[in-house]
Amino acid sequence: MNISYILRPRSSRFLKFRGLLLQPILFSVALLATLPSLAHAEMSVGNHGAIAFGLDAGVLVDSNIDKSNNSDSDVIYSVTPKLLYRFDQGDLYIDSAFGVLIQQYQDAGEFDNESLFGELSFLYPYISETSYKFDARIGYEEKTEADSDIQALIEREELNINFRGTYFFAERYKVRSGFSYRDENVVTSGFTDTEEFRIPVDFYYSYSENLNLGGGYEYQRTSVSGENSVDSEDHAVYFAVDGNLSEAVEFDLKVGVENRVFDNDFDDQSGLFLLGQLDWAVNERLDLGVLGKSRQETTVQGRSVERFGFQLTARQQFSEKISGLAKLEYEKSDFNNNGGAESRTDDEYSISAKVDYELTPNQLSLFFETGYEDQSSNVETSEYDQLYGALGLELIY
Repeated sequence: MNISYILRPRSSRFLKFRGLLLQPILFSVALLATLPSLAHAEMSVGNHGAIAFGLDAGVLVDSNIDKSNNSDSDVIYSVTPKLLYRFDQGDLYIDSAFGVLIQQYQDAGEFDNESLFGELSFLYPYISETSYKFDARIGYEEKTEADSDIQALIEREELNINFRGTYFFAERYKVRSGFSYRDENVVTSGFTDTEEFRIPVDFYYSYSENLNLGGGYEYQRTSVSGENSVDSEDHAVYFAVDGNLSEAVEFDLKVGVENRVFDNDFDDQSGLFLLGQLDWAVNERLDLGVLGKSRQETTVQGRSVERFGFQLTARQQFSEKISGLAKLEYEKSDFNNNGGAESRTDDEYSISAKVDYELTPNQLSLFFETGYEDQSSNVETSEYDQLYGALGLELIY
């Protein structure tokens, strides 16, 4: 196991987010704990929405906790208390969750952690039919997890801000735009911090009731910490289409080309730009889905990488209380060798299955999950396989 990395102090901007999240969580948990009468899925707060308290707990048996070719196994125990809030009156819809993930490793105690998270999303207008729609999401997450790019467990903090608006400026025409911002601070020493800023602009023409055709452009700015940074700008142009193939099949596809231009003397990097999704409601109990992507990204080592991948999902409602989810995923990563870095290509395959048993409707459920992951690479030290199984419960009251 690679445990040579040390933790560095958290940046002041992220410490502020920890304080903002932790205070309302602790206050609300303490308040709810003193009210035994709140044994319900949620508590109404008048015209101000509803709140609920959640608690997830589980145990994970992992054959390769850092996704390395050393294959160190461990048992990980976790508890996640959280506070949920929802407001859906009138045209404003708000959904939020705040909590802390507490993890304890049976053997590798140096990775024990308490990680805060919070997410707040908005949608307006929620009910009315207007010529415009807006949605936004703000999320903060601390996490200690394995990174398959570097085959090590690392601690990081991530802030995400996303805003999107759609305006119907004619009967058959609409424009969709917004911005997204991601600020990733890697607490584990030896890795780079990353800031990303994206602005997409899409135009659509309603070809028919069930089909929209159009195109778009996306600008992305990536800033990486460190002396030998790979700061870059990405420009993507693409064809866009979405709609319904039938009453049961919905899809959304963007396909084009993306060009990454580095601030230093590195060669430009061009490749396929792809974002796609298809959902098929086969029947009342079975849903199938396909996700696809191809775009340029930046790793925690400050390396540019082109990723191509897809995911197949199947959701099955076996009975009133038992449901299942199965996933099959593939991802290919081509690492840019600019600056004399070692040429590397990874192929990652994974399969997983999860079964939920609902003891109390919308309140208490048990789950079991298992999966297998395998990564092959032209660099031998980047190859690994992983088998895991988890058992736990999810409670809302």
